[in-house]
Amino acid sequence: MRYLILMVLVLCGCTTPYTPDGLTGGFKERKISDDRYIVSFFGNANTKEAIVWNFWIYRCAELTVSKGYDLFTIEPSKEHALLSDPEREKLVSFSMLAANNDVPRRVPAYFIYIPGGTISTYSSKGVVNMFKLPLADNVNADRLLDARTLMKNLKPYVDSNGTIEPIDRKALLIRSAVEAKIKANMLSDEDAKQLRQKAGISDI
Repeated sequence: MRYLILMVLVLCGCTTPYTPDGLTGGFKERKISDDRYIVSFFGNANTKEAIVWNFWIYRCAELTVSKGYDLFTIEPSKEHALLSDPEREKLVSFSMLAANNDVPRRVPAYFIYIPGGTISTYSSKGVVNMFKLPLADNVNADRLLDARTLMKNLKPYVDSNGTIEPIDRKALLIRSAVEAKIKANMLSDEDAKQLRQKAGISDI
């Protein structure tokens, strides 16, 4: 029993790794349909919001690819970041992607009182819609993100367990959105190059 308590204390002193949800947090998903999932990432008290958000959106992209899809969207009305108690019953909603320009907003916060101090834990959650290439005619390509581009840009950060500086959040979303538009519209190499230049992307 004493060993178990010691292990819990040691684990609680670590940041949440990129792993399925467990004692110190992690990712989880719930299937709505074959191409639609609720994806969450829970962080513990030592895990910064930046780690939680980046690990969460990486999992959204990773799950998309693992299910055989190429592109994905996150429903703005369903996106959340939350600071929650251990039961995770309290939820603070916010728009992860601003409606006008897809610039992420700051996360609202509240604190939970526990004996001996105050603790806050971050979590991100969203409904992910997945799409295969070529796109069906009725799919709106405006808010699509390219899963593989997002993973490529975030993989070094995830592999470091959040110990290195991540790519700028806005730049990550722009890169992923531009590559999604290129693939969705099957642009020529020249048109793709021009679109990347307009978006300020010098490498992919």
